[in-house]
Amino acid sequence: MFPFLIIGSLLILVFIIVRSTFKGNLKGILISCGIYVAIAFAIALYSTIASAMVFMVLSCLVAAVEIIRALCKNKFNRFIPHIVGIILTTIYFTHAFIVAQGLVIKNYDIDLGAQLKIAHISDTHIGSYFDVDDLRKCVDLINENEPDIVVITGDLVDENTTLTEMREACEVLSTLRSTYGTYFIPGNHEDNMGMYKKVKNGYQTLVRELKNNNVNVLDDKVCEIGDDFVLIGRLDGDFEDRSSLSKIVSGSGIDTTGKKVIVLDHRPFNLRYVAEDPDVDVDLMLSGHTHGGQIFPVNVVYKLISKKDDIIYGMAKIGDTYFIVNAGTSSGEVPLKNMVKNEIVFINIR
Repeated sequence: MFPFLIIGSLLILVFIIVRSTFKGNLKGILISCGIYVAIAFAIALYSTIASAMVFMVLSCLVAAVEIIRALCKNKFNRFIPHIVGIILTTIYFTHAFIVAQGLVIKNYDIDLGAQLKIAHISDTHIGSYFDVDDLRKCVDLINENEPDIVVITGDLVDENTTLTEMREACEVLSTLRSTYGTYFIPGNHEDNMGMYKKVKNGYQTLVRELKNNNVNVLDDKVCEIGDDFVLIGRLDGDFEDRSSLSKIVSGSGIDTTGKKVIVLDHRPFNLRYVAEDPDVDVDLMLSGHTHGGQIFPVNVVYKLISKKDDIIYGMAKIGDTYFIVNAGTSSGEVPLKNMVKNEIVFINIR
C-alpha cells in the first residue's frame, strides 16, 4: 500500500503544478478529472480499494487547500477544475463500485444441430471481493436453471486465496447439479497459486480439492459429453507444459468425427488459429480472463492493443466456430466495473 501512496503523493504534486497553468475552462476540468481517475484507479488496481480510498481522501484534502488559496486570492476560476474533478470522480467510482456488486444471467442461443444447455462461470477470484457465500448464491442460481453441464473457465481462485477459502469453495461446487457434471480448467492465476505462501503447492492442492468434490479438471484433457459432444479443456498459456489442440485430441484416443467439439480456454486470444485448426473442427470455444474490459478506460486500451481475432466480451463467430467470452462472475481483484456486469452465462445449444 505505502509505495503506491508515495507515488500518488508525488503525482499530486505534479498535478498541482500542471493545474496552476490552467484556468477554470473545459481543458482544465478534463485534465483534473483525468488525473484523479487515473491515479485512483491505478491505486485500486495494484493495491487495494482501501488504499485507493485513502488516496482519494488525500486528493480531496489537497484540493481543499487549493480551493482555500484560490478563495483568498479571489481567483474563483482556479478551483473549478478541482470541484468538478472531485464530483465526477466520486460519481465514477461510486457507480463502478455499485455495478461490481451485482450479478446477472446472460443467455446465448446457438444452432449446432444437437442439444445441450451449458452453465458457464469464470474469474470468481475467491477471497478477493467474491467470497464463498457469493459462490453459494451463484451455485443456487445455476441449479435453478437446470443445466446439462457446468463449466468453469479459470481463475476460480488466485494468489490471495487462502487454503480454507479454497477448500470451502470446492465444497460449494460439489453442490452443483447437472446432467453431465462440472468441469474446470485453470487460468493464469491458478498457475501462480501459492506464490504468497498461502497455499503450499497451490495448483496441485486445488486440483486435489476439486476432484475430491466431484469437479472434473480438464488440464489439456478431453472427455465425451453424451452421444453428441466432445469437451476439450486447455491449460492456460502461463503453464509451461500446455499442448497444442491437435496433440491434446490425438493423445486422448477419442474420435471427434461427427461430434460437436467444445473447447474451454481461459484466454480468448488468437482465435483464428482455433477456427482454422486443420486437425480439430471446433464448434464452440468458451473463455474468460478479460472481465469484459471491466472498466473505462481499460476496455478502450484492451481494444487498442488486441489483435483482429481477439474477443474482449460477448459472442462472435469466425468461420464456422462460435466464441463466447464471459465478463467474469465477479469483479476480480478490483471491486469496480462499469462497462459490463458480473454474469453467469447460459448457452443453449440446439
